[in-house]
Amino acid sequence: MFEKAPESKSIKGTDGAARVLNFRPLPVAALGFFTGILIGNEFKGTPLFFAVCLFCVLASAAAGYLGQKGSEGSIASANDLRVYALLLAAMLLGALRIYAYPDGDANGFVSLLLGDRAMETVMRLRSTLTERITGLYGDNGGYIAAIALGDTSGIDYSNLSALRSAGIAHIFAVSGLHVGIMAGAVSAVIPKSFVKTRLAVTAVFLYCYCALCLFSASVVRAAVMFVTMLAAKLFSRRYDMPSSAALAAMLILAVSPNQAVKPGFLLSFSAVAGIMLLAGRIGYILRGLGSFLSSTLSVSIAATLGTAMPSIYFFGRFSVLGLAANIITVPLVPFVLIPGLISALICEILPFAAEFLAWASGGLLNFILEYVFALSDIKWCSIDVAMTSELVCFAWFVPMLIASPLCMLSASKRHRALIVSAAAVAVLLIFSL
Repeated sequence: MFEKAPESKSIKGTDGAARVLNFRPLPVAALGFFTGILIGNEFKGTPLFFAVCLFCVLASAAAGYLGQKGSEGSIASANDLRVYALLLAAMLLGALRIYAYPDGDANGFVSLLLGDRAMETVMRLRSTLTERITGLYGDNGGYIAAIALGDTSGIDYSNLSALRSAGIAHIFAVSGLHVGIMAGAVSAVIPKSFVKTRLAVTAVFLYCYCALCLFSASVVRAAVMFVTMLAAKLFSRRYDMPSSAALAAMLILAVSPNQAVKPGFLLSFSAVAGIMLLAGRIGYILRGLGSFLSSTLSVSIAATLGTAMPSIYFFGRFSVLGLAANIITVPLVPFVLIPGLISALICEILPFAAEFLAWASGGLLNFILEYVFALSDIKWCSIDVAMTSELVCFAWFVPMLIASPLCMLSASKRHRALIVSAAAVAVLLIFSL
């Protein structure tokens, strides 16, 4: 989790065969666990389910044995066999997890980490903050409550649909962006030399903020990743984004396995996958634009590509102008989110300061809304696309994986594989429309 991925290059094994991917244990385990949950959810209780479980047991044991033998003998693919053993073992655990608790728990983290009494307190606090925000921001209070607390009940359906058309609905539903802003603000006030203090204070704050947002999948994912990043500094290790994302996914699915088929979970991790796989490549291409602009553009483009196909699958819509909307609005979110939440917290003791913060951030919010609604009024702002194939959603990430630094193929083989995989995805997409 705390180590850096090697640069993209062909790595030779002892048998002369080039490794295709740079594997990490946690992402492999998370993929297996996720796949096992999907299999268990689809086939639990059937003979096929038990056959798959038996196969996972036997195959993982065989792969693990051969991998151990290879480390002592002459089998060059010992590491690959260990990867298969880990994948199959995690798949078995995922299938058994959904089988043991078939109904799942939509609010698993809330039930596990809060309890009924604490849950009542959190709900009262959310209600109080929402009322204060409404009093400070008036008609725009619903948007601030959505940005700060993830409560979209105060936004009209037509306006929410316009936000989705413009591709920025994620701003008005607490996501990794919001957690990163809040955690970054908290850790920034603590000197970097106080590593343990920064980690402890930030972890406690993120737990409280996750509770306030009812432990939604995207919030928990971002919190776990941020804490692991600080922990990496504490232990003097390099932070590995794929491993921390995999750890977050396994924690969420272990507590609430039904999240595996929920839009919030899948879109959150799809965005992270896009950023992990493509942001570096895109940033290198755009390096001539300057560090800030190239970084902002590369992350926005990568996240948009990562969520493109899942968004079409779940909502039947693709935002053509989403990139244009995000480039302008995302950098402004911190100046709305932080003052909005602070003003709601201090309005009873420092009303004048709260009103000033509400006035300043409210003006910025008005600009964001006017810009976004102007984009959404353009006829071709978004395209309605009916796509019902889950296979396309998974296949969508194959070309991205091949193009990423995780792929260890040589340049010529990478290009050929990229063309073939992209063509295959295009054919699947055409037949699924």
